Amino acid sequence: MAPQAAAAPLWPHHQGPEQVYPDLFADAPSATEPDPNPGTVTCETTSSESVRAWRPTRLARATTVQPQPWPEWDDDALADLVSPVGKFAANILALKTLQSLRQKQRAATTDESRKLLRFTDWGGIPARFNLEGANPAWVERARLLQPLLSEPDYEAARASVNNAHYTPPSVIRWVWSALQTMGFEGGRVLEPRAGIGHFIGCMPEALAQRSRITAVEI
Repeated sequence: MAPQAAAAPLWPHHQGPEQVYPDLFADAPSATEPDPNPGTVTCETTSSESVRAWRPTRLARATTVQPQPWPEWDDDALADLVSPVGKFAANILALKTLQSLRQKQRAATTDESRKLLRFTDWGGIPARFNLEGANPAWVERARLLQPLLSEPDYEAARASVNNAHYTPPSVIRWVWSALQTMGFEGGRVLEPRAGIGHFIGCMPEALAQRSRITAVEI
């Protein structure tokens, strides 16, 4: 049997993909391009046209985002969040605060920020969504929660009870300490499940000043 010819490469050996498909790489950032804003959080936006495009697109950096000072973490704000009832009450207050801020279209005050900080998600306690449960107190709480959320938000919150869990700041600090012990001194940081942002909020300021942070949440 005659040997089969080897499959041809996707591009000639003397050319890289940048030469063969220049339109795909026209806007690609340089691998050695320095980060212009280390230690700050920036937003990136893209148009609906680029979302529909099949090829890679470099996102346009927003020019209106200004670097913010790194906040000082307030342990006392979360000190009493130990019981399901206490966490539920804090979540309700945080939701009402957020709705008020959206209606007034303004930034949060220090007191309002403290209320938002106390939101701990809905994980671990399905009774928060059980309108026909055996515990009358939790049924009443579930009825209180339902009108505060739109139908899609309510369904998303109810679906999160098995995988959305509150992590105490003491545990988060241990994680950052472990990373520093392993040699992490700053760089690009991705938080793919940001939630209320406690993992980023508990990040040591020295690391934050030397890092570029991207946080993602549904």
